[in-house]
Amino acid sequence: MKPENANPKNFKVEKVIYNQDNFAIAIGVWQDDQTRRFAMRWNGGDDDAGYPSVFANPMWFQLPQDIKGVLESIVSNSKPMTL
Repeated sequence: MKPENANPKNFKVEKVIYNQDNFAIAIGVWQDDQTRRFAMRWNGGDDDAGYPSVFANPMWFQLPQDIKGVLESIVSNSKPMTL
């Protein structure tokens, strides 16, 4: 499944910022409080909803808001990061 097609009611994807090796990270809006959040998921195949999923519906795992600043700095950094 393409990550941009994983759009549950409670999380609307604005932009997929990483999609490689069946793993994706996106920025989107969480419906409950209308905040922009980072989320991630494993995509799965054509007939597979990937993980996480609920009753075969694709979902996103949302990352805690307190690490948003760290993730934003990684996204805006133009140099590759060495671990």
